[in-house]
Amino acid sequence: MTQSDQNIFQEKVILIYKGEVTHNLITNLLESFEQRLEEIEPERMLRKKCFNIATECIENLRYHATYPSNGTSLNLSANNMKASMIMITVDPDHYTFLTCNYIKKPEQKVISGKIEKINAMDSNELRQYYKHTMASDALSEKGTAGLGFIDIARKSNSKLSYEFQRVNEDLAYYTFYVKLNRGN
Repeated sequence: MTQSDQNIFQEKVILIYKGEVTHNLITNLLESFEQRLEEIEPERMLRKKCFNIATECIENLRYHATYPSNGTSLNLSANNMKASMIMITVDPDHYTFLTCNYIKKPEQKVISGKIEKINAMDSNELRQYYKHTMASDALSEKGTAGLGFIDIARKSNSKLSYEFQRVNEDLAYYTFYVKLNRGN
């Protein structure tokens, strides 16, 4: 067995979902995740960080995912057109949060700009940026304050990773990834 095979068997999936993310589903996913956390994580503060990151990741899917229309030439089933995904795994050293969803191509620059700005900050700068963003009272057209990535970076104390895959001239498939060390 190779090292990568051993790593796969050491990670445990504690939450996985693929499909459209609705308001009612968020509650169910978070309740399920919270129950699993209670079973596997003895540290209360780490459970709080995990729950916060999971909440932000799921809400990002709810508010920012774009779903291809039936008129696109992607040859996707109706289920795959609404294919947002979240997967949370745990191994002895860390929790891993992975989300995937379609986005409109112009959003790539906005997302990468936000993440790169956040990744360039140290913890003090991140704290100040969070306070500044909170104080601005500005909401996006989707009704969000833009705190999700900031909060994830602060809680995880790690860099945010992302990738875009071109789908067509209008859409990209966006993957977001962050780890939370269990020793934080």
